[in-house]
Amino acid sequence: FYRFGLIIDFFRGTDFYGAQKNHPSNPEYIGYSTACYPGLFVNIFKILAKDKITGVIDIGSGKGLVMYNLKKSGIKKIGGVELQEDLVQVCQNNFEKLNLQYDLLWCGDVQSFKLYQGFNTLFMYNPLPESVFQITLENFVANKSDDISHKYVIYVNPVCHQLCLDKGFQEIGRFFHFATHDDVVVYQLG
Repeated sequence: FYRFGLIIDFFRGTDFYGAQKNHPSNPEYIGYSTACYPGLFVNIFKILAKDKITGVIDIGSGKGLVMYNLKKSGIKKIGGVELQEDLVQVCQNNFEKLNLQYDLLWCGDVQSFKLYQGFNTLFMYNPLPESVFQITLENFVANKSDDISHKYVIYVNPVCHQLCLDKGFQEIGRFFHFATHDDVVVYQLG
């Protein structure tokens, strides 16, 4: 599938799929890969109906492939948080080339991010150490918005599963994703 994605990128003039293995300004950087494969959102939307989603923030949004697929799936409000400036720039370029809009793209440490108004869902492919994940969940839960009755987390490779439960989230569905060889879990707060 990855090679097919590269071919699509070539013809569209985008860069959603190209790998980034290291980063010159951060020697501890592990690398970028995508968490978005065919069938992922079809299965997620079997667990969490689209009409329950007011907006999705992709934590560790990289080049914007998850944001793009959410937009393509009909999610109206999308946003991303990414630490690496170069990946944010690639994401901006990808959306510009496709003439698509996102609602928010924030470059920085997710621990400082608090702009969750209007977004009731987080998407993550285990991008964070547990201590950072904990702060991220606390910030998300603490954000009160009148138009949001439920909050959700879509979590690919949920290594901090217990932390989600400890913060008051309940697992409402799970499936194994063949392409990533990871579990995908959907949680609801409360």
